Amino acid sequence: MLKMNNIHLVAGFLTNLFDGRSKSAVDLLKQCIDADLEITPSLLRVAAICPGHPSIFYHQIFNFWAKLGEPNLKPLPSELKVSLVSDFTADPLIKPLKLMSASRGVNLDCSTSGFDSVEPVLLDSKSEIYQSENDLVVLILSEHWLEKHLGDGTIVDKTRLEKTKELLASMVSAVLSNSESQLILCTFYQGAWPATCSYMMTENQVGRKVAIDQVNLELLKYSSGRVSVCDTASAVHINGGASVVGRRSYLLAKIAFENDGIIGVSRELATAFSDVCGQTHRACALDWDNTLWGGEIAEQGPLEVVCGHDSPEANAYRLFQLQLKGLVSSGVLLAAVSRNNPEIARSINANSDIPLELDDFSSVQIDFVPKSHSIAQVSAELGFGVDYMLFIDDSTFELAEVLLTHPYIDVFRAEKDPETMLQRFIEGRFFNRVRLEDTDLARSENIRNIQLQREHKLNFKSNEDFLKSINIRLKAEALNEDNRSRILQIIKKSNQFNLSVRRHNTVDIDRIVGNGGDVWAFSYLDDFGGQGIISVVIVTPRDNNYFIDTWLMSCRVLNRTVEYGVFEWLTQKYSDKDIVAEYRLTEKNTMIHQLLEECFFDQTEVCQATSLWLYSKDNGCTPKNFIKFINTGD
Repeated sequence: MLKMNNIHLVAGFLTNLFDGRSKSAVDLLKQCIDADLEITPSLLRVAAICPGHPSIFYHQIFNFWAKLGEPNLKPLPSELKVSLVSDFTADPLIKPLKLMSASRGVNLDCSTSGFDSVEPVLLDSKSEIYQSENDLVVLILSEHWLEKHLGDGTIVDKTRLEKTKELLASMVSAVLSNSESQLILCTFYQGAWPATCSYMMTENQVGRKVAIDQVNLELLKYSSGRVSVCDTASAVHINGGASVVGRRSYLLAKIAFENDGIIGVSRELATAFSDVCGQTHRACALDWDNTLWGGEIAEQGPLEVVCGHDSPEANAYRLFQLQLKGLVSSGVLLAAVSRNNPEIARSINANSDIPLELDDFSSVQIDFVPKSHSIAQVSAELGFGVDYMLFIDDSTFELAEVLLTHPYIDVFRAEKDPETMLQRFIEGRFFNRVRLEDTDLARSENIRNIQLQREHKLNFKSNEDFLKSINIRLKAEALNEDNRSRILQIIKKSNQFNLSVRRHNTVDIDRIVGNGGDVWAFSYLDDFGGQGIISVVIVTPRDNNYFIDTWLMSCRVLNRTVEYGVFEWLTQKYSDKDIVAEYRLTEKNTMIHQLLEECFFDQTEVCQATSLWLYSKDNGCTPKNFIKFINTGD
């Protein structure tokens, strides 16, 4: 824990950062580095994700990070090898892209293709890009590539448009056929000098803007399986439009973006990488007064706070809330974290001009305790770590207090000018996604079911009686096309209950099954409703035993004996040989050690943070559980 004078140093850094005083923020960050404060990597991360600064600021942050040896900026980061395939000089993207990816939990090994060599790189099956074993290929093309194939006139012949689409299709097909990489396609944007008369259509021709829109819609058709689409067009739009697309930089060095455009596109790509790796933000914890609205609701009442249609400021607060409400519909959880009287919680429903309602919040922590304590309560209720949260407050000191207690949480300051806050929130792309699963959309409902169960549990004297009352059922299914995407998602995202922390991708899964292994998905249901797939186990055969390659589970169903029920099912399914588990200790999955002991495993081998555990087929003992299995697939 930092001394009080260092707390003020951190608060001062955050104040300058969010006030936009780049030089002062850099100077204070250097003081933190010189003082060797443990919080320094967190401050680097907060600076990297904070929008609104000139491009040189982010390069300074990168230099500080590099000088420190590029420490992890998030716990248990994903390792990602990426190749950028472009028709322009893409090297200036690499440093900001590495920094912003690290800030979102992805350690990036990034390379670029040769200048203007897109087709030879992708269409040749013997190309170096297919020998490099990339995890991800990014196809990012400029308006100049389109000019080459569509022509440089204002009007585009539909035949040329169709041939361009066919070329893109062949490049996508080549990547999928010649590699095991995932592929991200970047949308096309209007150029630095948008053409006139570009939004029109005739029988045989379309305007250039129409052609770009149609090409982008064509890219969306490929968005499934290993292919995702990153909206670089929006990144260009929100960071300055035509002014951030390569003008002088392109004329001088064939760089597709000006400096601010490089930062905006890097931020957009980093959020896509974060999503591909399962490292995205899942919750937004919010102060209320002077954050969601202007004024203090306890003093003024819900009808007098600033939010609605009565003024530009009120409308900006309303639009900010609508942004948050839209996040709820895409699976992001909202949490209220406010120093206030708990009785005011329901007062927001009294004002119809306030878009958010109490039911939009999956966790409500309104009290007079330190906000770091409230954040811990939010984490416990939602069932995942604070490193997947963004905390928004109008007080820099509150942000500093929370960040010092929870160094992996991300923080954002609510501005006195709500229009500025809204703009910076959108620029930050904190909750950007390139793919949504049904389980993401059902997250709020699942959390609500858990909360109802907590209330129900108060009626019972023992946890055993409670568990018996809710009638927990599990369903085991082998890997299939219906559950594949959720299995891959939970493998990427689970940290606390994760035996080996292996991050298998779809190619790995297919290889395991092809070699005789089994991939099992366990779905949860009780009398309050379902939670979908909550556990994944991968078992591979060995000469004398079965090897548990992967065992992970969602933390929201812990302490319900679900893990014991899954293990008992495994001992029955694989009863003819011993079972061996490999446990890799991390800072997050320490609970697994106790689980192995409770499941009657014996530790047989230890090598640094990795250990082997044996369950004998003659053991016959499994922990007590209250789980029933239904429609088990074999």
